[in-house]
Amino acid sequence: MSSRWLPLVAVSGLATAAILVLSLTGGDPQEPMEVDGTDPSPRSSEGPKTAEVPAVPEPDAPAPARLPDRPLEPSRVDPPAGEDVRWDADRRRPDPDVRRLAARLAELEQRVAALEASLDRAKEENEELKAENEELKEERDRLAGVDKPFDPAKLPKRNEFKTTGEVVDNLEVYYPTGDGYWPKLRLETWLHPEIRRYRIKWFSGNWSPWFTPGVDDVDSKTNEDGTQRRIWSYFHDHEFQVDR
Repeated sequence: MSSRWLPLVAVSGLATAAILVLSLTGGDPQEPMEVDGTDPSPRSSEGPKTAEVPAVPEPDAPAPARLPDRPLEPSRVDPPAGEDVRWDADRRRPDPDVRRLAARLAELEQRVAALEASLDRAKEENEELKAENEELKEERDRLAGVDKPFDPAKLPKRNEFKTTGEVVDNLEVYYPTGDGYWPKLRLETWLHPEIRRYRIKWFSGNWSPWFTPGVDDVDSKTNEDGTQRRIWSYFHDHEFQVDR
């Protein structure tokens, strides 16, 4: 190497050494270096200075994810309509335990409905039985009345015949007696031998044929107690004529 380049190489080596020392000691390249053991500029007692690194702002925390406004699509297994089933918030599927309880509840509700229907049928049958029992009681009372012998002392008080003032075929027309006496006579004729024949004026205004007591005057209807009676039982509530 030429001797003229030696000073330049020496200076370059010194500069490299100085940079290495500064990097190892943390020194500031802007401050003067110590040459003879003395510090030309006073140093701070706080120690060697370090380069200040600007603070990097932290990024903002991400906002929580917002659920879409539209309702979540139902799962393939939807609860039956009208049932209160607890749903899984993520998968929109009911809790298996709740599903079993809901099925059990539905089964119990069906059984309750069946029992209520059976109770209604039982009530209806009970009402029918009551009505039938009443009919049987009436029939029993009727039969009991038929079996009882006729007692004239138990007849209602007989009202006297009152004329309406009308005369038909030379015979007076009488008002209804309204006393209940004549139906209670049953088929007995011996209490009124004075009546030879009689006839009834129906509500239509027509007259019945003449009837002879004990001959052709048994009524097709019976009294409430089942006993038979004669046509003159209509003296109670119809106008009539009597031939004595």
